[in-house]
Amino acid sequence: FQAVATLAVGASDSLLYTVPAGKTLFISTLSVSARGDAAADRNSNQMCRLTVYNNTTTVYKSLVGGNGGARLSLNKPIRIPASNQVVFTVWNLANHSQYLWLAAHGWEG
Repeated sequence: FQAVATLAVGASDSLLYTVPAGKTLFISTLSVSARGDAAADRNSNQMCRLTVYNNTTTVYKSLVGGNGGARLSLNKPIRIPASNQVVFTVWNLANHSQYLWLAAHGWEG
């Protein structure tokens, strides 16, 4: 999965995905990246966060973030069962608008 969004201060944006019946989603890597939307803000802190939430079981599965972004490679992948809905949400935690990018890598089996 990949998604991008320009978000105002304090805003968030979500991507929803439902795992197909008979499959399990394995997420092995999560990434979030941030860049100031305006050129004047690009030397400021670029604080952001990515959450992974299983909307079916109402359990948070991961939290990744930092200044400029973060990447998390998992030795043991996050498992999302068949027919469950997973929500990937990026948050702008900076004091200016940001261009945010998220990526989740893995496989279905």
